[in-house]
Amino acid sequence: MEKKIEQANNWVFLPVHKTRILKELDKATLIKVDFDRSTILPKVFRRVKETKDYIYYSLPVDFNANIRISVKNEQTRRYEHKDMMISVSKLADECGLDKPYSDVETEIEVSVGESVVPVEE
Repeated sequence: MEKKIEQANNWVFLPVHKTRILKELDKATLIKVDFDRSTILPKVFRRVKETKDYIYYSLPVDFNANIRISVKNEQTRRYEHKDMMISVSKLADECGLDKPYSDVETEIEVSVGESVVPVEE
């Protein structure tokens, strides 16, 4: 799908691929931005129209999304979270929410595993 992020009448149109949805909450949707980042978008801005692969949001231009970065602390074996605010136009342009999510680290592990030649005894 071509990028259709529009800015008209002080609103930003944001398509989100359904593979990025982590959890549907009562009033919001938890969305995976990257392997260690997530955000929550309120359902009040969600459009009724959706397709097989996409849900759509119309967000105000001055809306700031909260991005949570989760990093596992190996010593305590707990996740530590750091929050940062990002404008919705930057979220739409740079985060690629309209593209399907694929775990790059898993793909690298699989490709490395495929290149290993099994040892015959």
